[in-house]
Amino acid sequence: MGGVKEMEIMLDESIGKKDDAVTVVRNENKEKNKMLSDEFGLDASLHYYKLEDGMWIVTWAGILKIANCLDIDFQYPEITFIEGGVYMCGHATMKMKDDLGEEKTIWSTGEATTDNCAFSYRLNMAEKRLKTRLTLMLADLYHDTKGEDEADDFKREGK
Repeated sequence: MGGVKEMEIMLDESIGKKDDAVTVVRNENKEKNKMLSDEFGLDASLHYYKLEDGMWIVTWAGILKIANCLDIDFQYPEITFIEGGVYMCGHATMKMKDDLGEEKTIWSTGEATTDNCAFSYRLNMAEKRLKTRLTLMLADLYHDTKGEDEADDFKREGK
């Protein structure tokens, strides 16, 4: 009957691990909330929220606040018009110095086509997506944070 005792120990250990995982998630949520509000002055009721799958979403107003805090300079993008849409490729520089005392410059893309944008103002949507991606990448947030305008699935429910 040693197997029953081993099963009880395994169950006890897995319950502890599950509780630890829940604690880690709660701590990560608190840390992200604190970072977004303390570092960038964002308000959770206006500027960001979390989806059920764990993805953090920042509104356009929040993106603009982050870009302002980091003193991001967006260079004029290369714009390509295609049938039913527009693509942009652009660069942005974070004037705020990094840990090595250097400015950081990156590039990204923004697009809006009939396949991924229901609005008729695709040029504006492509620009918002480009600036959102550049901002979140320069802020080192893009791995778990996206902009609200990047996909219809990211819209806050009830809005």
